[in-house]
Amino acid sequence: MIAFLAVLRKEFLQIFRDKRLLAMLLVAPLVQLTVFGFAVNFDVDKIKTTICDLDGTPTSRSLAQQLTADGTFQLIHAPVDCTNPQNEIRTGRSETVVVVPHNTTVNILKGKATPIQVLVDGTNPVVGRFAANGISGFFASQNASQNASKNVPNSVPFHITLNPRVFFNPEMRSSIFMVPGVAVLILLVVTMVATSIGLAREKEMGTLEQVAVTPIGRFAFLFGKVLPFVIFGLVDILAVLVLSMIIFHVPIRGSLILYFVGTCFYLLNTVGLGLFVSTISKTQQQALLSGFLILMPAMLLSGILTPIVSMPWWMQPITYLNPLRYFGEILRGVMLKGSTFTDLAPSFLGLGIFGVCIFTMATLRFHKTST
Repeated sequence: MIAFLAVLRKEFLQIFRDKRLLAMLLVAPLVQLTVFGFAVNFDVDKIKTTICDLDGTPTSRSLAQQLTADGTFQLIHAPVDCTNPQNEIRTGRSETVVVVPHNTTVNILKGKATPIQVLVDGTNPVVGRFAANGISGFFASQNASQNASKNVPNSVPFHITLNPRVFFNPEMRSSIFMVPGVAVLILLVVTMVATSIGLAREKEMGTLEQVAVTPIGRFAFLFGKVLPFVIFGLVDILAVLVLSMIIFHVPIRGSLILYFVGTCFYLLNTVGLGLFVSTISKTQQQALLSGFLILMPAMLLSGILTPIVSMPWWMQPITYLNPLRYFGEILRGVMLKGSTFTDLAPSFLGLGIFGVCIFTMATLRFHKTST
């Protein structure tokens, strides 16, 4: 019993002396709980909505106002081009588009069936189903309430019909939405965590000090250490591409060049993060814990699991500092929507800026801490 208490006391003393480990054990869970509680919101609201009102009458404007009144369908902007409303979906500006055709009011007054077109982005099946069902329910209630208020015999019926069209994922399969997101996480784990542990092991074993007295340059040593993880990352993303097509039948609608260029930009970020983690870790254990401390918030704030618009307003700007957000947009854009470089330019720019900054900072810190 005395021996057990002695070992127990020794372990507690070691933990309290290691301030980094103590912070990971006490502070990290609280941070992750806070981020998880606010970021993960499966309630569907604030669906980005565009209304192409080709009728332009008080009746059509009233329908649009009632549809977006409670905030579930959030009117984001005036449509760019109502002659090609599907471009609103393809470019990601909107998650649903409602097209009110010409002569809608005239047809309503004559009691004719009035078709309204509804375009839905099916890449996220949860949002897509809710949007389609919500709009259908709204117009069904409009038909019922308007006809119930007409108690006059031979009154003209109020009859709006919907022509729904689901883009990119007509069957609303969840695998099509999840596979690109899982690919983002796989690359982060394989490259960031493995890089940080590998370099921390060199530091723990004293190899860095041995390199300092050899003809091997520090830059040559550094890039020689991280390049294998980059290569494995490219192999993994190729395997993800092939398996997603064969097993999950995920379509590849865009350019494979954009697919791999986006991956290279992303690997600059993940390897840079791994290098940075290794500079703030003295042991492999610290590197592993630090890596997973970054992994959880990065995953939750990426939009991979839940839409960013569903997060609190004060949390949404933080997602712009998250490379997972940009790479997720690139993968889903290329694989599911056939997006072009022009469509994805903001995501490439975000990955490029963050990647250069984090890799440069990590490289400078690595040379400083390894001297």
